[in-house]
Amino acid sequence: TTHFKHSSQNTKKLMEREKQLGLQQLKLKQECITRWNSKFDMLERLVFVKDAVSSVVASVKNVQGLSASEWEVAEEYVNVFKPFKVLTATMSSATSPTISMVIPELNKLKHILQNDCGLEATCLPTLREDLVSAIDHRWPQYEANRLYAISTYVDPRYKDCGFSADSCAAFAHSLVLS
Repeated sequence: TTHFKHSSQNTKKLMEREKQLGLQQLKLKQECITRWNSKFDMLERLVFVKDAVSSVVASVKNVQGLSASEWEVAEEYVNVFKPFKVLTATMSSATSPTISMVIPELNKLKHILQNDCGLEATCLPTLREDLVSAIDHRWPQYEANRLYAISTYVDPRYKDCGFSADSCAAFAHSLVLS
């Protein structure tokens, strides 16, 4: 993407190629080191306009494009981290209560990572397991946290269905009663 940032001629070629391919004309995004999701946004955009980028890069001398396996890895990263992007947007909302969403959203994220849910595992075999471990490390026993459990249980959107097990819902129920 740096190549397109420094070459207005190639940026114009990219826009023309996107138009020829019937794609929405989009600029490539750059990573911002202070925002984790900027790398995701950059990769997602790059994957979205892959055909146009590959075509333009192939026509430019001294610029090496991505290999098929590198494109595959980029696509898989986008697939794996898309739920994190959605969760970040959901939890950053100022319009809905978020403390009650912690348990259900972390359970949903772990479910997506553990059950594959359409995510390919060819390029990144241990990434999903590492991410689940990181969630468990950062939020140890989050379902046993009194504040999260009570908040989730009294929220009519979740009640007892936001928990990973009946025993966790029963624990939250007992906290509410006490």
